Amino acid sequence: MATESGRITPAREPILTIRLADDVTVECVVDTGFTGALMLPREIIERSSVPIIGKATFQLVSGRFIVASLALVEIDWLGQQRIVRAVISDGVDALIGAEFWMGIPSSLITFAIT
Repeated sequence: MATESGRITPAREPILTIRLADDVTVECVVDTGFTGALMLPREIIERSSVPIIGKATFQLVSGRFIVASLALVEIDWLGQQRIVRAVISDGVDALIGAEFWMGIPSSLITFAIT
């Protein structure tokens, strides 16, 4: 059975590494306050030649609204190809949010404290 492993940083951030279908790897912070599946920096989207599929409006925790581009990203996850929606960020942080975990048994994910 395939598993994925992550780590907990000294700043207590849970990190998982995901691999895009074109072998680009991205370290993502697991952010349970983010309701989407993935948020990836624009640089990664452009480097991976992932097509942008549209835009959406999002409300930030501060209450401010932003408009961001969206992409469908193919990733290798738990030994299978999976397509997830990614919000494209102009920042440098990559996030995994609550939508990402839909249908995934938690017993398949382990974290090591570093």
